[in-house]
Amino acid sequence: MKSLVAIGAALVVLGVLAPAALGHRLASKTQRAAILQAVVHQGQLGKAQANCQTVTISTVNREYAALSWPPKLSRACLKVAANGVIIEHGTSRGWQLVTVGSSFSCPVKGVPTPVARDLGVCSS
Repeated sequence: MKSLVAIGAALVVLGVLAPAALGHRLASKTQRAAILQAVVHQGQLGKAQANCQTVTISTVNREYAALSWPPKLSRACLKVAANGVIIEHGTSRGWQLVTVGSSFSCPVKGVPTPVARDLGVCSS
């Protein structure tokens, strides 16, 4: 009986900790489209550049997203490639630019530190 209680407790702990350990996730198709449309409208990226982006959503706070260049680029993306990361915040007015850059250290202005760590933009 004690072992069943211990197993149950372990499963509860794993259920709580596992989602946090997974980190950011890829944006859904709908989220990706909305975020890419926003960054193009903001003038952060051209349409061709936007099509090349990897868009991830924070699992700590789903209102934050990061856009970055994938490690492997297609020929079309190589022609328009740059570097850097764009951080967006989802609000009632849509996706809003928080910051853009190629190197960040925590704290990142406008981004909660747990979110910045989850999105992989800073480690300390």
